[in-house]
Amino acid sequence: MMPLLVFLIFLTQLEVPFKANEEFTVTHDYQYKSYKDVEHKDLDYSSTRRTAGNLLYLTTRVKLNKLSSEEVRVHVGSNLQNLMVNKKAEQDMVLKIDFGFIVDVKDRLTAHEYTILLISPEKKEVSRIHILLDKDGTFLVNGQKRGKF
Repeated sequence: MMPLLVFLIFLTQLEVPFKANEEFTVTHDYQYKSYKDVEHKDLDYSSTRRTAGNLLYLTTRVKLNKLSSEEVRVHVGSNLQNLMVNKKAEQDMVLKIDFGFIVDVKDRLTAHEYTILLISPEKKEVSRIHILLDKDGTFLVNGQKRGKF
């Protein structure tokens, strides 16, 4: 029983803690756009539901309101791309996350999960912000429901 308990404690210490909710702000900029107005690179968009009319397009902005002395760099990655942003972390900096068309995100044609990691000078992960748009449209930040599309 004791080795199992030690192993579970070890696993929980490996997890990078979430950044406190009051230390960042998440806002949305959503618009209706036509599929033909946006350049597409590698995906097949032959479905009729994606070619007619305007569809909801989501861009999310994460503002880092408060940084600790250990949080000197910021890395942003998605479920499709490991490292999209790697830059110096600054107070009040805004990170733009372009989800794209909500129908594509729900159908998992584009990235649906983003992680913002705050890194120490020793290159250790200090805290994180996890953003997820679920298949049913539920928008989650650090596991907390923040709305639904």
